[in-house]
Amino acid sequence: VPAATHAQGAVAQDAPVVIWSQPTNLSRSPRSSGDPAIVADSRGHVHVFWSEDLVGQPMREGSLPGIGNAIAYSRWDGYRWTAPVDVLSVQGETLAGLPAVALDAENRLHLVWIGQRTIYYSSAPAEAAASTHAWGTPVVVAEGSLPRTYPVAIAVDSAGTTHVVLADNSHEGAVVATRSLDGGATWAPPKVISRPPDALESSTSRVRLIIDPVGRLHATWQTNQAEG
Repeated sequence: VPAATHAQGAVAQDAPVVIWSQPTNLSRSPRSSGDPAIVADSRGHVHVFWSEDLVGQPMREGSLPGIGNAIAYSRWDGYRWTAPVDVLSVQGETLAGLPAVALDAENRLHLVWIGQRTIYYSSAPAEAAASTHAWGTPVVVAEGSLPRTYPVAIAVDSAGTTHVVLADNSHEGAVVATRSLDGGATWAPPKVISRPPDALESSTSRVRLIIDPVGRLHATWQTNQAEG
């Protein structure tokens, strides 16, 4: 039986001591780097993606990162973080941001991110993710008026079906779901899964998606109104 705490906020006497390492600068860039997404594979490697601004001005102290124009990547191999590399972008698209990533049973990484009005998808074997040549040509998943706060989520089920849920604020705000049965080559027409907004709700954001042990999908999202 764990030792009881003796005061609110106290730590149990047998609680393990957690020691964090010093922060590591993964992007190593003077420009805007933001919106990281992280996943660990079956080998214990950690994969991190983020939005990188390849052409903007250097960041000023105290300023906040914006959405860049490429998706960058680094991997923890158990000993060190690899050098950052930009792995995905779309010609003619000015934005590449807010990535979300999932890993399937075959150790393949599935990535979605947003452009101006478009959700893009690509995938690559986890062991080759640092090579731009390993990633498939970006495919359009859906289009709409996308929020700038966690607009998209992705998950892959045990059968290999790739599921995407996204917030689309083209009208009064809706959350829609789509799926691909062929490894991301084609996507089903988006299906609205949220209820119609009430009189105060104006938009949706902060989408999350998980698959439970028996294969059921669970999605959550935030609705927004004038008061928050």
